[in-house]
Amino acid sequence: MPARHAPRLTPIGPRSSERNPPLALATMRGRQRAKIREFRDALAAAGLPTLDKQAAVLMLSRSTTWNLLKGKHKGSGISAAIINRMPQAPGLPPRVRATILQYVAEKTAGLFGDSELRLRKFTAQLSVSVLGHAAHAGMNRQKRSPAQRDTGACDASASPREGNHASHK
Repeated sequence: MPARHAPRLTPIGPRSSERNPPLALATMRGRQRAKIREFRDALAAAGLPTLDKQAAVLMLSRSTTWNLLKGKHKGSGISAAIINRMPQAPGLPPRVRATILQYVAEKTAGLFGDSELRLRKFTAQLSVSVLGHAAHAGMNRQKRSPAQRDTGACDASASPREGNHASHK
């Protein structure tokens, strides 16, 4: 009797490299790295300059925090498991929370060059709470002026909500 193997997942749409030319894909990955740098900068601006303090506020181990902030993760970006843990941290500064949720909104919108299959898997692994807040963060980001986006400032209508994300678990 022949050996049975698990069924192989086949992508429904074109591969990322087929859908996005190499130059466009490099630009998209650069955008992802820039968003992660923005996340690191938001932590520093919140008065969390050391790795120990950053890890504590994110509720992550030191090594995970180091790899995340130094860009040592794979090209696929921050995993859904890590993203699910961070917004639940009670002491997370609002700007850091907003940056995480903007990252999720941009990643689920396909702005970082991931294939449709990878995006479906990523989205399926995110918690409902994170997805809901990320959709809201994505809408707020679109409402802001370019000057506000550069400084990380939010609309007045978005500011009161940012601090309340922990209460909506």
